[in-house]
Amino acid sequence: MIKVHLFWAYGQLSKLEILSLKSFAKNNFNVHLWSYDKIKNAPTDCTLRDAREILPENYVFINQKNLMQVSPIYLDTLFSTKRAAYIQI
Repeated sequence: MIKVHLFWAYGQLSKLEILSLKSFAKNNFNVHLWSYDKIKNAPTDCTLRDAREILPENYVFINQKNLMQVSPIYLDTLFSTKRAAYIQI
């Protein structure tokens, strides 16, 4: 089974993200969803992970338009420590 990692900083997932995650799981991917928040509507076939295991929250910030941006350091650290595919949602 191929392991994939996805990052969702805060808040609930939209229908599109939920469908994407379910599609990966349905196609035999081991889905790990990293977040600084408890995602109540995450699909049950995803493994929820605490993003703080990779980097502290201060590497994530909210810009003036209230859009989340993730430091490239987070993605580099996740990839180098987990040695798995990273998918952007």
